[in-house]
Amino acid sequence: MTIFTLFSLLVMILCTSAMAGPEDFWKRRHTVHVINDIDDDSRPLIVHCKSGNNDLGEHSLRKGEEYIWTFHINFFGTTLFFCRFYWDNEKNRSFDSFKIQETQTCDTFERGGHYYWAAKSDGIYFSCRGSAFAYRKRCEWDQNIECTT
Repeated sequence: MTIFTLFSLLVMILCTSAMAGPEDFWKRRHTVHVINDIDDDSRPLIVHCKSGNNDLGEHSLRKGEEYIWTFHINFFGTTLFFCRFYWDNEKNRSFDSFKIQETQTCDTFERGGHYYWAAKSDGIYFSCRGSAFAYRKRCEWDQNIECTT
């Protein structure tokens, strides 16, 4: 590529970015909710979530409590968050909590969405809506069994 071609391409990208509105792909806010919905309230759910750039730390959730974080997708559209849930000294599970290829199936994705993960005694559930009726089981507590999409 010549210098002129590279310069022209850069100018086009900058002009497009300057004219674009708040609906731009990487400017939309996305929110992940993690909810402890485990029937046994004697021990908290420990949640540790992070991305390649951000470690959100460990959070202890009692039954019914929720941990929430909001973010923007990176410029390249490769944002990935993953979490590890610990409960009852025997159960722990890691999984992708936000992956563009999977969350695009939510009808709220285009305008920035809310993604709900609920830990239950029999596994990890996901919903685009947050309604108890909309949750679908995605992961078993057993780390050897693949999560479904």
